[in-house]
Formats: sequence, structure tokens, C-alpha cells
Amino acid sequence: TAKAGSQSIAAGLLGTGVGIGLSAAMGHDAGNFVLGFCGLSLIHQLCNFAALQHVDLHHFNRHRLYLVLDHYLRHGKVLSPREIATKESFFPLLREDDTASWLSIGSALTAISPGGPNELT
Repeated sequence: TAKAGSQSIAAGLLGTGVGIGLSAAMGHDAGNFVLGFCGLSLIHQLCNFAALQHVDLHHFNRHRLYLVLDHYLRHGKVLSPREIATKESFFPLLREDDTASWLSIGSALTAISPGGPNELT
């Protein structure tokens, strides 16, 4: 949208201005540049995470499906996309679930039921 485009341009200009100001303040020391890069990258990632918590994703990935199923089995209630967004893990490698070993999204039915759908009932 036009709003998103103008926000992106404003953020880019602000970031460029801050970068120019920081580079002038840091001098020519490579260690300072690395420290500044890592610090600003961390801030960027945290801001992206905060923004994504406000986006309602209406499709499942493995972790979102796990959160929905786990909450439903424990409390008998299906969480809304907004509620799931607030519960998602920021670090995908540090998830609290073991779904990678047993949950496969998008697999053919024959992968879990070689005898056909009647075998599942």
C-alpha cells in the first residue's frame, strides 16, 4: 500500500541518517563497526519480531499447528490467529516442542496410512 511504502522510505532514510551519524562518531576502528553492526542488527530483528506479533497469519506452519493442538487438548478451546501470534517462539531452533520428529505438514496421506484412508478409522 502507499502507507507501507512511505513508512518504508521514511525508515530507510532515518536508518541511513543514523548510520552516517554513528559512522562519523565511531571513527575508523573496525571493532567499533562490528559492534555497531551487531547492535543495530539486534534492534532490527527485535523490531521485526514485535511487528510480526501483530500480524494474523491464517496458515499453519509446524509450530503454529502444534500451539493450536496443544492448547485445544489442554483447554478445549481453539486459539485465534491473533492469540497464536503472541505465543509463537522468536527463536525457531529453541522451540519447546518436538514436532519435527512426528508432525509432517503437506505429506501425502499414503505416507501415514499406506493401506488408504479406511485404515485411519
